[in-house]
Amino acid sequence: MEDYGFVTYEGQTYKTVEIGTQTWMAENLNYNASGSRCYNDNEANCTTYGRLYNYATALSVCPSGWHLPTKEEWEVLKSNKTAYSFMSLSWSSSALMRDDYGFSALPGGGWFAGDGFFGLLGTAAIWWSSSVDRCGWRMYNNIIDWLCGYKDYQYSVRCIKD
Repeated sequence: MEDYGFVTYEGQTYKTVEIGTQTWMAENLNYNASGSRCYNDNEANCTTYGRLYNYATALSVCPSGWHLPTKEEWEVLKSNKTAYSFMSLSWSSSALMRDDYGFSALPGGGWFAGDGFFGLLGTAAIWWSSSVDRCGWRMYNNIIDWLCGYKDYQYSVRCIKD
């Protein structure tokens, strides 16, 4: 596992980690911006999993010097690695979790506005991408793929250094 660095944003300090040539936040963003919410509207879920953001908000919430990852940046992260390599040991669905790179993915689920429900907490991590319209990068079990929906769905945000 890599050594962690840190970045402070809006009074909160986030772990960062270098994975190959990229520097990622090793935690989901938890900045209380308009257009964001906690899973089940419960503040304790924001403390654990970070906030959920709609697409428009996700495009603008990363701190200066950081940005919402593109599809290509997510693909570089994924290249020749399994999802288990990035999952925090707190996932309950498998004993195979190992977080080899310090990415510390947490299954924060999302809010599916079109259907009006929260879902997938404890089962899937979903993060927005800046270059795939209405799609998020989804990690569950040993699968990393794209989950597409509406722009008003709310997913987590991981920022990557410019």
